[in-house]
Amino acid sequence: MTEQLHDRFIPLALELQRSTGFGMLVGILCQRFPDLIEAPWDGWAVTVSPEGVMLGIGRGREGENLSGERNGSFPETVQLDAVIEAMEKEDSSCLAIRCHDRPSAWHQLSRILRGEGEPSDALVGRIYNNSRTDTLWCVARSKGRFSDEQLQVFELMLLSARAAAERLAAGNLERQFRKIYLGSPPSAHTAVFLLHPNGDALPINFQAIRLAEAWWSDDQAFGKVDETALADLKRTLGLAWADPVTSEFRRVDVPLGEGGPKPFMAMPRGNGEILMLHFADSAAICGEEALSAVLTRRQKEIMGWIAEGKTSAEVAIILNISPRTVEKHLEAVFQRLGVENRIAAVRRYLDLKSGLVD
Repeated sequence: MTEQLHDRFIPLALELQRSTGFGMLVGILCQRFPDLIEAPWDGWAVTVSPEGVMLGIGRGREGENLSGERNGSFPETVQLDAVIEAMEKEDSSCLAIRCHDRPSAWHQLSRILRGEGEPSDALVGRIYNNSRTDTLWCVARSKGRFSDEQLQVFELMLLSARAAAERLAAGNLERQFRKIYLGSPPSAHTAVFLLHPNGDALPINFQAIRLAEAWWSDDQAFGKVDETALADLKRTLGLAWADPVTSEFRRVDVPLGEGGPKPFMAMPRGNGEILMLHFADSAAICGEEALSAVLTRRQKEIMGWIAEGKTSAEVAIILNISPRTVEKHLEAVFQRLGVENRIAAVRRYLDLKSGLVD
C-alpha cells in the first residue's frame, strides 16, 4: 500500500470503528470507499435472508448518494446464495469475481440490485453473519479491473468493518442486559440459560442451575427443546433483529422441562445461540444458598464477624489477614449487595441469610 493511500485509509478505518449503528457502518463503506481508492465503481451493502434481500444501502453510478431501505422479497435471490456458497467453498469471506469466472452469479446479483448489465470486475465480502442472514459488501466496476492494491485495501476495509460490527453486537448485548435487569423487580431472581442451535439448553448462573435440578431428571446434563418448538422459537425471534447486527429481547414461552411451556425473555445472538432469561420466584433461593450466589467464602466469613459487631482490625486478627484485605473485601461486598455502608450491608447480609430477600 502506498504511503498516500495508507494516510487516507487510517482515518476511514477509525471512522468505521466509531460507528454507532449498522446503518452508519455500511454507509461509510458504500459512500466513502470510492474516495479512498479513486476508481469509478458501484457499491452496495445487502442483507440476504431466507425471505430475500432485506436491506440495501449504496452509492449511485453517477456519484449521487443513495441511502435508505429496500424492503421486500426478490425471487432471484437464490443467485445471492450462490455467491455466498462460492465464498464458503473457497473458505474465504472475500471473493473477487471476474466475468469469465462466475458470470452467472454476479450477473444476477447486479441485475437484482441495479437492473444493469454485467460489470467488468467485482469484489464481494461478508461483513456479518448472524446465523439467519448474511450481510455482504459488494463493489463493482463497469470498466476495467481492480488493481492488486485496491483489492488489498478492500480486504483491510472488510476486516475493519467486521471488527466494528462485532463491537456493535457486543455493545448491544450489554445494553440489552442492562435494560432487562433495570426493568425487573428487586425480588426477581434471574435464571440465565443459553440455548444452542441444536436445541440443548445450558444453565449459566446459580439460579438457573437450581431450576434445572427441579425441571430436569438427575441424568440430564442439558435441557432439550424439541425440533418443532425450536423452529417456532427461531421464527419468533427473527423479529428480534433490529438490524443484521443488533437484536432485542422478546417475550417467549419455551417448553423446557416438565410442567409445560415456561415464560422467558429471549434474545438471539450472532453465532446462532439464544440467551434466555427466566424470572423465578424469590423463594427459589434462600439462606446459605442465597449468600453463596452473591458472596465468596471469605466475604461470608468477614460479614459474619462484622454482623457480630467486630471492627475491620478485629476481623483481620481473627482471620489472620491484613486490615487492608478486609477493607477490600468489604468494598466488593458493598458492590455485590448494592449498598453503600456497613449498616446496610449487615442488614442485607442478615436478610439473605434468613431468606428474607427484599
